[in-house]
Amino acid sequence: MGDWVTVGKGCVLRGCTIENYCLVGDGSILQEGSLMEVNSILEPGSVLAAGARVPEGQVYGGNPAQFVRKLEKEEIAQIESVGDDMAILAAKHADEFLPCAAPPPRAPARALPPRATRLVNHAPPRPGTAPTTSCASR
Repeated sequence: MGDWVTVGKGCVLRGCTIENYCLVGDGSILQEGSLMEVNSILEPGSVLAAGARVPEGQVYGGNPAQFVRKLEKEEIAQIESVGDDMAILAAKHADEFLPCAAPPPRAPARALPPRATRLVNHAPPRPGTAPTTSCASR
């Protein structure tokens, strides 16, 4: 993966190559051996098939991903600024999360009542029967 690459949420990247200044839309899938060349965009929800490529300066989209249009010079310049904006946002949100080594806080353990193993039925036995015993829990 190159510099100033922005990968959207929910993407799946499998053995692919993404060169510098690329945008991968949310929910896209890049399969094995696929390639995104410099200054290219893959639209959200697209599937770039195994061995396929997005040529430099082009937008691809769909399933399977196909040519949509060429990028304008202004759009190419925006790719770097999107990467910078995402880096700033990631640094801002990094302070909101616990470090990976710290476990999440837990509620104190509550004491459980002792477990009853046997209960005796204290009702008077019927004539001609023995007293009954039952298990309350196992």
